[in-house]
Amino acid sequence: MRNCNDTIDGDLRIRIKEIELLCRIGKDEYIYDYGAGFRFVKESPPDSMNPKGYFEWRLSNGEPSDEFRIYTSRDTENNLKVRLVKYVCWQEIEDRIDTAYRVLRDYNELVIKLVFDHFFVKTGLAEKALKEN
Repeated sequence: MRNCNDTIDGDLRIRIKEIELLCRIGKDEYIYDYGAGFRFVKESPPDSMNPKGYFEWRLSNGEPSDEFRIYTSRDTENNLKVRLVKYVCWQEIEDRIDTAYRVLRDYNELVIKLVFDHFFVKTGLAEKALKEN
């Protein structure tokens, strides 16, 4: 079995190309159906007054699994703005977790920012994910 570090760059290129194609088609339900899940993952204690975390756009279940982790902050008008995007691959190999990630830059980052802004924020899914957590 190949590890995530061997496959992550090729997998990321394929994911970005697939997402670009779905964006060109222009149907929100295609973006929604493309992923295996969307949620907010807290990285701070449950009683924190200022919760920290990221939005997880899970692309696949099973192994290996991959996802985009979208870190955001609020601007002065309380709108969600993307600060950082990571593409993460992980799988279990012989009772250990194999993982690799890439911080998205340039065009790849722009594609995911646009999907987040024009789909997850516009449709209310981002705010819903925050409230459910």
